Amino acid sequence: MTRGQANEVNRILQQQQALVPDLNPIPDAALDTLFGELDRSFTKDFEDFLGLKANQDLSFEDVQRSLRAVRAETGVKPAIIYFFFSKTNSDPDAPKNNQAGRAAVARSSQFPSPDDQLEILIILETGEPIRQSVAVSRREVVSLTNRLRSEITAYRTSPRAYLAPSQQLYKWLIAPIEKDLQDKEIDNLNFILDQGLRSLPIAALHDGEKFLVEKYSLAMMPSLNLTDLRYRDIKTAPILAMGATTFTDNNPLPAVGLELAEISKGRGNNYFLNDQFTTTNLRQQHQQQGRQILHLATHGTFQGDSLNDSYIQLWDRRLTLGELPELGLSTPVIDLLVLSACQTALGNRQAELGFAGLAVQAGVRSSMASLWEVSDEATLGLMTNFYDQLTTAPIKAEALRRTQLAMLGGSVRLESGNLISETRSTPLTRELAALGDRNFRHPYFWSAFTLVGNPW
Repeated sequence: MTRGQANEVNRILQQQQALVPDLNPIPDAALDTLFGELDRSFTKDFEDFLGLKANQDLSFEDVQRSLRAVRAETGVKPAIIYFFFSKTNSDPDAPKNNQAGRAAVARSSQFPSPDDQLEILIILETGEPIRQSVAVSRREVVSLTNRLRSEITAYRTSPRAYLAPSQQLYKWLIAPIEKDLQDKEIDNLNFILDQGLRSLPIAALHDGEKFLVEKYSLAMMPSLNLTDLRYRDIKTAPILAMGATTFTDNNPLPAVGLELAEISKGRGNNYFLNDQFTTTNLRQQHQQQGRQILHLATHGTFQGDSLNDSYIQLWDRRLTLGELPELGLSTPVIDLLVLSACQTALGNRQAELGFAGLAVQAGVRSSMASLWEVSDEATLGLMTNFYDQLTTAPIKAEALRRTQLAMLGGSVRLESGNLISETRSTPLTRELAALGDRNFRHPYFWSAFTLVGNPW
């Protein structure tokens, strides 16, 4: 390399460093302490709410080893991303030594303040974690998260009003780390989110040209110590499918019968509808057949201040979140629990903990549910396409991503009395056909569905 070339390289490096002045790799000596303290703070949120204890205490190297194993087995390159709030970066002149770096990732979870500052921490399969401080407060981020969700769900009156909060949240949450993700060729993002952010429809974040889901497969984790990070192939896994079409205290779900019939095709399954959808039958079928996927097409509500305020509606009764362990879904373990008609109380900390802690409480490896109750016909389209995609996608999160893109692109729709998807055309019932032609391009229909827990 000539002296002129060396000077040019130095000039480019200086320009790159100027673009990310707050980027601070954390010293090797502190890695386990920093990671451990941060993840344990998230773990404690769920331990306190769910009344349980994590059965593992992962080291930083344990996590990186798991990420490398996932890439080797699936070809997918994942990243773990913490979004949290800290009190520690108010002094711009603080020395960048080990202790300052340690303080910089101290999450203010015990005494949260609206003025706490946003912090981002990325864990990759190799190298040190990357920290990014963003000059925006808890108050601003949580307020805009609530606004985004409100605007998306009000799509009938203001179909494009969600774009402004979506794009601003993208600038705060994703833009500061996007270059790092691109440089490392990451294609799967797994978010561990602070209080107020767990009801964020991550897939709907928008950079001005594309949604985040158009770039990455996405999932949420409660914490790493509450997540089984091992990969298991469920491409052809059998499904235990149950649901109900009519309810005493909830709106009917007329598409459920067709939904269960369609997702059970090709996997050698029977499904259980209405009076067969009971606590006793669910427990018996699971114990007898040990299927890897449990699909419940019914209402689920995450609300209130305690585990018993949130519930899944079965035919015979409401099964509260506190009663989920009684189903014995961890023996044998369920790889994926799907709830196809859920809603989560916006801005309620306990409701968010219930939604994000569903897989942990149920004793399953991952769950998929919706942040708000999506229309019955759109849910039918999403679920049918999701299970088709699951047979070829390398991981669960990618199957969900492909389905969301199919809805966004108009490939999943109602047309001429049929449900059209990329892989099939299904005749609709008379009641559903009467709805006429419909597309599901708006994020209201697809961004509510969130994978929580193990995304692989």
